[in-house]
Amino acid sequence: CYREVVPCGICFYVIQIFFFSAVWRRRNMKTINRNSITSVELIVDGACPKNGSGEKTMYCSFACVVNGVVMHRERIDLSKLDTQTNNVAEYYAVLYALSYMFKDEGRRSLEFVVETDSKLVVTHYHNNKSCKKEHLKPLLEKLVHASKLMNFKMMHVDREITFGALGH
Repeated sequence: CYREVVPCGICFYVIQIFFFSAVWRRRNMKTINRNSITSVELIVDGACPKNGSGEKTMYCSFACVVNGVVMHRERIDLSKLDTQTNNVAEYYAVLYALSYMFKDEGRRSLEFVVETDSKLVVTHYHNNKSCKKEHLKPLLEKLVHASKLMNFKMMHVDREITFGALGH
Protein backbone atom coordinates (compact mmCIF):
# COMPACT_ATOMS: atom_id res chain seq x y z
CA CYS A 1 0.00 0.00 0.00
CA TYR A 2 2.79 2.49 0.84
CA ARG A 3 4.13 2.23 -2.73
CA GLU A 4 0.85 3.16 -4.36
CA VAL A 5 -0.03 6.75 -5.12
CA VAL A 6 -3.61 6.16 -3.99
CA PRO A 7 -3.92 4.50 -0.56
CA CYS A 8 -5.57 1.09 -0.36
CA GLY A 9 -9.03 0.71 1.15
CA ILE A 10 -7.82 0.04 4.70
CA CYS A 11 -5.39 2.97 4.71
CA PHE A 12 -8.05 5.24 3.23
CA TYR A 13 -10.45 4.20 6.00
CA VAL A 14 -7.81 4.91 8.70
CA ILE A 15 -7.08 8.33 7.15
CA GLN A 16 -10.80 9.18 7.19
CA ILE A 17 -11.14 8.22 10.86
CA PHE A 18 -8.07 10.26 11.77
CA PHE A 19 -9.27 13.31 9.81
CA PHE A 20 -12.81 13.29 11.19
CA SER A 21 -11.67 12.67 14.77
CA ALA A 22 -9.25 15.63 14.46
CA VAL A 23 -12.06 17.84 13.13
CA TRP A 24 -14.36 16.70 15.94
CA ARG A 25 -11.69 17.43 18.57
CA ARG A 26 -11.15 20.92 17.15
CA ARG A 27 -14.87 21.69 17.23
CA ASN A 28 -15.32 20.33 20.75
CA MET A 29 -12.21 21.88 22.26
CA LYS A 30 -12.65 22.48 25.97
CA THR A 31 -12.13 26.16 26.65
CA ILE A 32 -13.18 28.06 29.72
CA ASN A 33 -13.14 31.78 30.28
CA ARG A 34 -10.73 32.48 33.15
CA ASN A 35 -13.32 34.74 34.85
CA SER A 36 -15.85 31.89 34.98
CA ILE A 37 -13.57 29.46 36.84
CA THR A 38 -15.08 28.54 40.19
CA SER A 39 -13.04 25.44 41.08
CA VAL A 40 -9.85 23.74 39.99
CA GLU A 41 -8.92 20.29 41.24
CA LEU A 42 -5.94 18.10 40.49
CA ILE A 43 -6.89 14.50 41.10
CA VAL A 44 -3.77 12.37 41.36
CA ASP A 45 -2.88 8.73 41.88
CA GLY A 46 0.20 6.57 41.69
CA ALA A 47 0.44 2.83 41.35
CA CYS A 48 3.06 0.17 41.66
CA PRO A 49 1.25 -3.13 41.10
CA LYS A 50 4.29 -5.20 42.10
CA ASN A 51 5.07 -2.97 45.11
CA GLY A 52 8.70 -3.41 46.15
CA SER A 53 9.18 -6.71 44.26
CA GLY A 54 11.76 -5.32 41.86
CA GLU A 55 9.50 -5.79 38.83
CA LYS A 56 9.39 -2.44 37.01
CA THR A 57 5.70 -1.63 36.50
CA MET A 58 5.19 1.74 38.21
CA TYR A 59 3.12 4.61 36.82
CA CYS A 60 1.21 7.68 37.94
CA SER A 61 -1.59 9.75 36.52
CA PHE A 62 -3.46 12.95 37.15
CA ALA A 63 -6.50 14.82 35.92
CA CYS A 64 -7.03 18.58 35.92
CA VAL A 65 -10.70 19.25 36.60
CA VAL A 66 -12.05 22.78 36.09
CA ASN A 67 -15.63 23.55 37.15
CA GLY A 68 -16.32 19.80 37.24
CA VAL A 69 -15.05 19.18 33.69
CA VAL A 70 -11.90 17.13 33.05
CA MET A 71 -9.71 19.47 31.01
CA HIS A 72 -6.56 17.38 30.95
CA ARG A 73 -5.69 13.80 31.86
CA GLU A 74 -2.25 12.26 31.72
CA ARG A 75 -0.58 8.96 32.61
CA ILE A 76 3.19 8.78 33.10
CA ASP A 77 5.28 5.61 32.99
CA LEU A 78 7.69 5.49 35.93
CA SER A 79 9.15 2.05 35.26
CA LYS A 80 12.66 3.48 34.69
CA LEU A 81 12.97 4.73 38.27
CA ASP A 82 15.17 2.70 40.59
CA THR A 83 12.91 2.78 43.67
CA GLN A 84 9.64 1.06 42.82
CA THR A 85 7.08 1.51 45.60
CA ASN A 86 3.51 2.70 45.73
CA ASN A 87 4.48 5.67 47.94
CA VAL A 88 7.06 6.85 45.39
CA ALA A 89 4.42 6.58 42.65
CA GLU A 90 1.98 8.63 44.75
CA TYR A 91 4.58 11.36 45.25
CA TYR A 92 5.41 11.47 41.55
CA ALA A 93 1.71 11.76 40.70
CA VAL A 94 1.50 14.92 42.81
CA LEU A 95 4.77 16.33 41.45
CA TYR A 96 3.83 15.73 37.79
CA ALA A 97 0.42 17.33 38.34
CA LEU A 98 2.04 20.37 39.97
CA SER A 99 4.54 20.55 37.12
CA TYR A 100 1.63 20.62 34.66
CA MET A 101 0.09 23.55 36.54
CA PHE A 102 3.40 25.39 36.84
CA LYS A 103 4.29 25.20 33.13
CA ASP A 104 1.56 27.65 32.15
CA GLU A 105 1.48 31.11 33.75
CA GLY A 106 -2.33 31.21 33.62
CA ARG A 107 -2.65 27.88 35.41
CA ARG A 108 0.16 28.71 37.83
CA SER A 109 -1.70 31.74 39.18
CA LEU A 110 -4.90 29.81 39.96
CA GLU A 111 -5.85 28.58 43.40
CA PHE A 112 -6.45 24.85 43.29
CA VAL A 113 -6.84 21.71 45.38
CA VAL A 114 -4.72 18.59 44.99
CA GLU A 115 -6.77 15.50 45.81
CA THR A 116 -5.05 12.19 46.50
CA ASP A 117 -5.98 8.90 48.11
CA SER A 118 -2.52 8.70 49.71
CA LYS A 119 -2.76 9.49 53.41
CA LEU A 120 1.03 9.31 53.61
CA VAL A 121 1.64 12.11 51.08
CA VAL A 122 -1.00 14.34 52.69
CA THR A 123 0.42 13.71 56.18
CA HIS A 124 3.96 14.42 55.04
CA TYR A 125 2.87 17.60 53.26
CA HIS A 126 1.02 19.00 56.26
CA ASN A 127 3.72 17.98 58.74
CA ASN A 128 6.99 17.63 56.80
CA LYS A 129 8.91 16.46 59.87
CA SER A 130 6.99 13.17 59.88
CA CYS A 131 8.81 11.73 56.84
CA LYS A 132 11.22 9.06 58.06
CA LYS A 133 11.97 7.25 54.80
CA GLU A 134 15.15 8.56 53.21
CA HIS A 135 14.05 7.82 49.65
CA LEU A 136 10.89 9.95 50.14
CA LYS A 137 12.56 13.01 51.70
CA PRO A 138 13.80 14.53 48.40
CA LEU A 139 10.30 14.13 46.93
CA LEU A 140 8.77 15.84 49.95
CA GLU A 141 11.29 18.69 49.62
CA LYS A 142 10.20 19.21 45.99
CA LEU A 143 6.57 19.24 47.08
CA VAL A 144 7.25 21.81 49.82
CA HIS A 145 9.22 23.95 47.35
CA ALA A 146 6.32 23.84 44.89
CA SER A 147 3.94 24.98 47.63
CA LYS A 148 5.98 28.18 47.91
CA LEU A 149 5.56 28.89 44.19
CA MET A 150 1.85 28.10 43.78
CA ASN A 151 -1.32 28.52 45.79
CA PHE A 152 -2.78 25.08 46.44
CA LYS A 153 -4.23 22.94 49.20
CA MET A 154 -3.68 19.23 49.59
CA MET A 155 -6.43 16.94 50.79
CA HIS A 156 -7.07 13.24 51.19
CA VAL A 157 -10.03 11.79 49.26
CA ASP A 158 -11.58 8.35 49.07
CA ARG A 159 -10.21 5.85 46.59
CA GLU A 160 -13.47 6.01 44.63
CA ILE A 161 -12.82 9.67 43.72
CA THR A 162 -9.42 8.96 42.18
CA PHE A 163 -10.70 5.79 40.50
CA GLY A 164 -13.64 7.67 39.01
CA ALA A 165 -11.44 10.38 37.55
CA LEU A 166 -8.45 8.27 36.51
CA GLY A 167 -9.71 4.74 36.05
CA HIS A 168 -7.15 3.01 38.26
